[in-house]
Amino acid sequence: MIDFLGFTVFSNGGLFACILIFVTQWAMGKELNLGNSMATLAMLFYIFLSVNSLTYMAMTTLQTFLAVLFRISSVLEMSEFDFSRDTEVQK
Repeated sequence: MIDFLGFTVFSNGGLFACILIFVTQWAMGKELNLGNSMATLAMLFYIFLSVNSLTYMAMTTLQTFLAVLFRISSVLEMSEFDFSRDTEVQK
C-alpha cells in the first residue's frame, strides 16, 4: 500500500501537473520559454519528490510506531503482568 501511494500516485501527479501547465499555456498561445519551462519542471520535480519521500517516511514511521504500541499492549495484557497487592503480609 505504501509503495503504491508513494511511487505511483505522486510521480504520476507530477506528470499530470506538467502536462496541465504546459498544455494550457500552449493552448492559450503563450510562448513556452525554455528557462521558465525548466524552472517550472524543477519546482514540480522538487515538490513531488519531497512530498513523496516525506509521505513515505511518515507512513513508515507511523506504521512502526503503531506496531510497537500494539506489541507493548499485547505484552502488558499477559498474565505475567497481572499482580495484586498482598495485604496479609506479617510485619
